[in-house]
Amino acid sequence: MTTTTAPTVRREKAEALKARVDAARKAIARQDYTVPEVAAILGVNRNSAYDAVKRGELGHYKIGRNIRVTQAHLDVFRAGTGEGEQI
Repeated sequence: MTTTTAPTVRREKAEALKARVDAARKAIARQDYTVPEVAAILGVNRNSAYDAVKRGELGHYKIGRNIRVTQAHLDVFRAGTGEGEQI
């Protein structure tokens, strides 16, 4: 009798899907990212992302010692204008 496990499996799958959707919604709602997060978004390693910030290719702002990149900075960088203006 597998009738009792089928609803449990479906419930577990539904909960896992809900968790993934919630995580995606949180990621979409964010307006700024850390440099390692930007590296993951762009598909490059962390050092390459820091180098782009250092060369001024990727705009950013700092909070203390923390570097943040806004979605607008990412859009400019992806557009390839090369103007990483800082806020």
